[in-house]
Amino acid sequence: MLETRFPVILIVANASPTIATGDPRIRYLEALLALAEGTLKGGEPQAALAWFQQALTADPYLEAACLGVLRCYLVMDQPAAALAFYRQYAVRLERDLGLRPSPEARALYESILRTQDRSR
Repeated sequence: MLETRFPVILIVANASPTIATGDPRIRYLEALLALAEGTLKGGEPQAALAWFQQALTADPYLEAACLGVLRCYLVMDQPAAALAFYRQYAVRLERDLGLRPSPEARALYESILRTQDRSR
């Protein structure tokens, strides 16, 4: 990663430039999430999935990236992959940190479960 003493300007599709300051790791994760969200909104869920996965490689507990992965799988009509991913994420949170996914993440998971149950 490029280190600089000067503010870095992040330009994200359909957003105004912002000056990134602070921890370089946080800036990196924010940039990945912004790229992923912009790519998903641009209609490229497979490419967005790769950005979200890259964010999770850098921080395997990053819930914003988890939610993004779930949304990508849904857009790609892969609910089974979304459910499997969520389960792995929930196990990792519990095992490593003693935490459970947020109510928002659980609600999305349960919504996918209900949708899949109705389609059977």
